[in-house]
Amino acid sequence: MFDAALRYCMAKGYEFMEVKTVDAGVYDEYDRTRLFYESMGFRKLEVLPAFWDEKNPCLALIKYIGGKT
Repeated sequence: MFDAALRYCMAKGYEFMEVKTVDAGVYDEYDRTRLFYESMGFRKLEVLPAFWDEKNPCLALIKYIGGKT
């Protein structure tokens, strides 16, 4: 599924992909999700503490996929 999304974004000429998950240390399940995204090349962009709510701080991760420089 990820490969299909990556191909779609690249075909559209996007430079970056972004995903959001709960920040590290809040829930074990989301820590595993974050580790998965990091293994796919995503890097931490920012934490948005009130994006969802204060108990679920939003971690935005970004991956450069090519295109414009």
